[in-house]
Amino acid sequence: MAARAYNAVTGLLSSIFGFGKKKKKRKGKEGASKKVSPEAEAIQAAAVKKAAAAATAAEEAAASSAAKKKKKRAPAVNIEDVRNAIAVFDKMDGNHWTNRAGWRSVLPVPQWWGIMVDDARIVQLTLSNNALKGSICPNFGAFANLTSLKLDENNCTGTIPAAICNLTNLELLDLSYNKLTGQIPAGLFQLLALSHVYLQRNLLSGWLPLEATASPVLECLCAEHNNLVGEPPSGWTSTVLTELRLHGNQWTDSKLARIRIRSELPSSCDVTV
Repeated sequence: MAARAYNAVTGLLSSIFGFGKKKKKRKGKEGASKKVSPEAEAIQAAAVKKAAAAATAAEEAAASSAAKKKKKRAPAVNIEDVRNAIAVFDKMDGNHWTNRAGWRSVLPVPQWWGIMVDDARIVQLTLSNNALKGSICPNFGAFANLTSLKLDENNCTGTIPAAICNLTNLELLDLSYNKLTGQIPAGLFQLLALSHVYLQRNLLSGWLPLEATASPVLECLCAEHNNLVGEPPSGWTSTVLTELRLHGNQWTDSKLARIRIRSELPSSCDVTV
């Protein structure tokens, strides 16, 4: 590219100044060819170099401009996801969050603290230890592509909303270290992508849902230090469960339950009841 520009400019200047042309020698003083002074040669050379550089820069700028036009503009974040994110912020005292950078601002949603976006959809919400308080907003259950929801170490109260069970792509749910009450929704363990559930250190009560024993994808369930009652369910069929923590509850007979559950699960599973 630079060579073509240099040759073109050289040809143009040669036609003007005669630079680079070979002249036939003539006999005698009168026919002797005129020599170009060193100063003139320096000026011509500088002009050629400057013109070549300008031509190269112009071609590079044109190429860059063409490349930018071809580059696809990133799609805007799904409007429903944006509305749900704003609803979460408003209903869970967002103005007093420890970190609320970007939220409800003109910044693009991917730059809002704790949000990860993929293919124009919100796929992760990580709001751990961020001074969220009040009931868990049902709008969390409306993020159709959400794979990870982390609300641990906040001041969330009330029950786990049933809407969370609508997150069919959810793989990880962490609601630990809050003040949640009520029963654990059975629908959580019917989500076919949910492999990691962390509910420890809350005030959850009632029985542990039987559905937990039949989940084919559950790898980790931590529900220790709650107010769960009765007997831990039996009939665990999982072959992928590696961690089951149920201690610190109000089980009827945790010792027998521990023996029974350990006999049902793979030996590699870490069980505490």
